[in-house]
Amino acid sequence: MKNTGIQIEEIPRILINFKGSADIEGKVQDDYMMLTLNIDGEPERLAEAVINFPIIEGGKRFFIHELSAFEGERYGCVLLDAIDRMARKMGYDSVYLNTKRQNKDFLREQGFQKIKGKLFMVKRKVNR
Repeated sequence: MKNTGIQIEEIPRILINFKGSADIEGKVQDDYMMLTLNIDGEPERLAEAVINFPIIEGGKRFFIHELSAFEGERYGCVLLDAIDRMARKMGYDSVYLNTKRQNKDFLREQGFQKIKGKLFMVKRKVNR
């Protein structure tokens, strides 16, 4: 392969797989989203998250069911920042996160707070 001297920039991208459903009356509901962070054109996943929209504290919430960083916490931060912006654009002012398999110190550094008696944390004000 000939080197043309062209530098290819590594651009992180988030692939969004959205699943929704509708009842027979046509009422559409959000079921879940799978977000995958990778470098454009590369097959390796750097981080991924599964988002769903359960009823918590009396309302429909933006909930990170699973967050995984495969190539270091830096990519987890990149994905969490994108999730904050996405939640805000969708009209949510809080992001909830399942803490079962998460580094809680990392989550606190990202602005998440523990909810007493629950297995999840919340970031009440998403980034503006």
